[in-house]
Amino acid sequence: MTPAEVFREAIKSRCEELGYKVFIHHMPDKPDNAVSVHDTQFGRLEERRMRTGEVDTFPVVRVVVRGLDHTASGVLSDLWETVLRDLHSLPVGSNKILKQTTPNNTMVSVGHEPQTRRTLFSQQFRMCIE
Repeated sequence: MTPAEVFREAIKSRCEELGYKVFIHHMPDKPDNAVSVHDTQFGRLEERRMRTGEVDTFPVVRVVVRGLDHTASGVLSDLWETVLRDLHSLPVGSNKILKQTTPNNTMVSVGHEPQTRRTLFSQQFRMCIE
């Protein structure tokens, strides 16, 4: 299971309550209210463990929200408040546990789609998996 798939499963029910469908790695043309989750980075070597060669995994997922107007920006903050802030100690595969999720940057406006004028907002989240 990729980090994006783990993230999708975590936010799926809340997004559906808000009227948004969740997709992985793509944003289809329909529906208007959609959330897309993308894997961006898959891990890095932490300096304190370079001697042993052990790697801590800190994947980053990018979440893009599309809506009919500017109210779509509230979806990212709602997801953080209701789901992601308390997302920890979650099994995510064989012998791995999601320890913590933190915002990697602030929410940004990606602008409007040219033809439909639907709005897009994006934010990245870092996951600590042991």
